Amino acid sequence: MKLQVLKIVFILALPLLSELAIADPLDSVISNQIQNQISRQVSSGISKNLNDNLLIPQLKIRNESGEIKDFTLSGDERYYNLLHQDGTVRVWDSKLGVQRPTIQPGGKRFTKVVSSSSSSVVLIGSTDGRIYVYDILTANPIIELDSGSNQEVVAMSLPKTENILAAVYSDGKIISWDLKNFRKIASLNTNHEDELTNLLVTATGKSVITAGKSGFVELWDLEKAQKKASLPKQSGNALGFWENASAELIYLDSNGNLQWIEQPSNRVRLNKKIDNANDLTSAAINFNTNLLALSTNAKQLKLFNLNGLSFSKEIKTTENIAHLQFINQGKQLVGADEKGVLHVWDIGLGNEILKLISTDTGWTIVDNTGRFDSSERGMPNVSWLAAGKDIPIDNFSVNYYEPGLLSTHLNSGNFINPNPQKVQEGITLPPEVNLTVPTGSTAGEETKVSFEIIDTGGGIGEYRLYHNGKIIDKSLLDDTSDTEIDGKIHKKVSYNVVPSAGLNKFKVIASNKMGIDSQPQQQILQVSGSETQAKLHVVVIGINKYQDNKLNLTYSVADAQSIASALNNKSKLAFNDVITYDLLDQDATKNSITDKLTQISDNSQNDVLVVYFAGHGIAIKGEWYFLPHETTLQTNEQYLAGVGISAKQIQELLAKIPAQKILVMIDSCYSGAGLKALENLQNSQRHFSRALSKSVGIVVMAATRKDQEAMESSELGHGLFTYIVNNGLQGAADLQPHDQKISAHEVADYSTATIPTFSKKYSEASQEPTSFTIGEDFVLLRQ
Repeated sequence: MKLQVLKIVFILALPLLSELAIADPLDSVISNQIQNQISRQVSSGISKNLNDNLLIPQLKIRNESGEIKDFTLSGDERYYNLLHQDGTVRVWDSKLGVQRPTIQPGGKRFTKVVSSSSSSVVLIGSTDGRIYVYDILTANPIIELDSGSNQEVVAMSLPKTENILAAVYSDGKIISWDLKNFRKIASLNTNHEDELTNLLVTATGKSVITAGKSGFVELWDLEKAQKKASLPKQSGNALGFWENASAELIYLDSNGNLQWIEQPSNRVRLNKKIDNANDLTSAAINFNTNLLALSTNAKQLKLFNLNGLSFSKEIKTTENIAHLQFINQGKQLVGADEKGVLHVWDIGLGNEILKLISTDTGWTIVDNTGRFDSSERGMPNVSWLAAGKDIPIDNFSVNYYEPGLLSTHLNSGNFINPNPQKVQEGITLPPEVNLTVPTGSTAGEETKVSFEIIDTGGGIGEYRLYHNGKIIDKSLLDDTSDTEIDGKIHKKVSYNVVPSAGLNKFKVIASNKMGIDSQPQQQILQVSGSETQAKLHVVVIGINKYQDNKLNLTYSVADAQSIASALNNKSKLAFNDVITYDLLDQDATKNSITDKLTQISDNSQNDVLVVYFAGHGIAIKGEWYFLPHETTLQTNEQYLAGVGISAKQIQELLAKIPAQKILVMIDSCYSGAGLKALENLQNSQRHFSRALSKSVGIVVMAATRKDQEAMESSELGHGLFTYIVNNGLQGAADLQPHDQKISAHEVADYSTATIPTFSKKYSEASQEPTSFTIGEDFVLLRQ
């Protein structure tokens, strides 16, 4: 029996129907769909014998970015700005729950960092007297603010309005800058050379408060460039300044001495040493909850009521903490340990809920149940250690990967994995796997690949076999059998596979009953022979006109046709022949789409398939659906699920095609009212995209746009996502390496990097794409 192998590029551009503003009847049902879009849970029925094998794991972090030298929040608390020991600046975006691109020092010695959320810039002081301004979304440099000297920047501050920046330099000068045009607006000399340590710009932006090494505290008028007042000297080092809504100032030092200063009289309302507040490392104040938080070298956080400074609560910590900040209206505290990990504590619960981890290659977030979010490059640096086994955190993805974990915790959102079994309370080890590949195989001829799964105490769950990075469908399963050896279950599995000419890489992964994956086992089979020339099959699916005209779109057909045209560019073809199949408007029914994908799966093993979807999508109870032409606007979830093509169906179609190279692109449109609903959709889309990329072994790109009209530009004639992808296919993506070839990974990387800044030209909000290049790379076009 001969089986055919088909390479696929699968492109999906889907304006997401979710609270469409076009019809009131749909608002309520879509709102309910958003609140309940993902309800997957880890089964609570893990058997008693598995619970008997629970092991308490320890979180292991490698290649940390090092101690945090400076930590500030933007005025609206969206951005967490970190300067690490390795010289890099990291900006966490709490709204989306991700870390923005790392800012590398490039030979500069950074000293302080602040950010402006309204301008989407981060401002970084340095030892050379300059303040470097970078775009937060891209980490691209914007401008340098030159003080006119080479004096080190020792402190910086912005008022809540974020309209000006004030900086203190080592020679005692204070300079303020207008952040609208980055123009210097004021300068004064305090005559405190090498003494100043702290700075706060008052809410009006007209005054600053400074502190120095010998305990002095002074108020300065920026506009008049003169000192307004000197406050009582303190014995310790300054921990911080705070200003309340009445413009009163609070100052605290490391010995627990607190001053409360009224404005504009500068009268000291309170000058008191806090009881049991010794050996302090940092402090934070929140006027919303009226709380003062202190960290000490005794691995504890102490909370006091500001009125009377009475003791309120103590929270034990696993590490000594510095750089405390209140967040989320005072409901949580965030602080940094000595290794550079940010910890978040829930004040009401009195315990830690999150760890924010920066490493040399990326970032990871882990919560108190073991759920995690991570950049792909940061993920290999974090693992769980149990019984001497180092289990990568990626192996926990099925039940614990939680996109937007940070923002969901802060905003009390809906978790994709709502009730996981807590990793910190015990796990079972994943099974072991052994893979065997045949020798003497012939290209194009069926052969058997077998593997053995050994239960190590956690049971045997799912198993997956991959050929050159792509999953092999279970329909090719040949045989399975179970035996017990020394009290352990050994499962033997074999598949019928068809090796290609050249290098054939096989990989097997198995999970336990908790859904924790084993370490992959790989084998390589070299097969002689030559491949035939590939054809390119392009299926474009675009729907402007739905059966119900309330669902009509503007650019879906044009977008679909433009993808077909780009891939049929005669001057760039990487194939001998291109065959295009158009499924547009009334021809894009559920049956015609699934039939066409099934039909094309019977083509030559070397052919390439491109499928492009442009239309509405929707998420219902954890399942994602593409809505074909025959969809009508209804509030019945059962109807919408029945008429739509589910993500599961798409995944099964891809798995059944013996393809090894797949690219999926998802362009989701969101029209509705509610930031939380939008964030839930973005998170579920990331989850679906990564799960598809990881489980099937493909490349996935995804982008969410807040409003259909915002990103479907009449000036461009296309949706923004497709416009950028087309630019990439026409040559702009040929970057790494620049080799006159345009690959799937290059298009994904180019589009992800380009869309955020480009979208600002056509919308007030930035479109936020993501890409998952877990599948292997391959060439789409040649220059």
